[in-house]
Amino acid sequence: MSQYCMWSEREGHGTVRLQGEEVKKVQEFKYLGSTVQSNGECGKEVKKRVQAGWNGWRKVWGVLCDRKISARIKGKVYRTVVRPAMLYGLETVSLRKRQESELEVAELKMLRFSLGVTRLDRIRNEYIRGTAHVGCFGDKVREGPVIGGWYRVLDRLVIGATKSSALKKMLIDQACFAPCFLGTFLGICGILNGLTVEENVAKLKRDYTDALIANYYVSQQTMARLA
Repeated sequence: MSQYCMWSEREGHGTVRLQGEEVKKVQEFKYLGSTVQSNGECGKEVKKRVQAGWNGWRKVWGVLCDRKISARIKGKVYRTVVRPAMLYGLETVSLRKRQESELEVAELKMLRFSLGVTRLDRIRNEYIRGTAHVGCFGDKVREGPVIGGWYRVLDRLVIGATKSSALKKMLIDQACFAPCFLGTFLGICGILNGLTVEENVAKLKRDYTDALIANYYVSQQTMARLA
């Protein structure tokens, strides 16, 4: 069943029809595994990432809560199993401080459970992270291997922390990096799904333009706020 989502009310309040049938309007939908909301927020996606992290933690709780296993090994297991589930897709999400704090709180709860520490023990969060050798979650989100490197390049190209500097960075990002990254991402997804070279090329030709347009729609809200 076809559905559509609007990011700007300026597009009008009319209905959309496809082959004579009215297409249902929704406030959110899943795009490349992430939940996209019409108001530009990412609260539901953050809650999904927190839930995914807890699901991953429960799968290995027997190891993480074993008192015979060192904190260092527990930290390695956590970084390998739990944290990737929480980080999935967040490189492309514009997190606010409140949402970043929500992820930090969830992660610290998991680490405290793993180390057998409660809030009553009055042990600082920095010590908990240092014991498990797990860095700050917010820093990890901003240090994605590919996107984080590109953002460091942008920081060197456009100097400043004003709204105009942020807008320039976003324009360069959407014009130069987004088309290349999106094409590469879709191609890798096709390979991982077992598509042949011909099938992957055909899929790229069919989906790339729509995916790029959807990407520009999502970034439009942030650009409007910076303008």
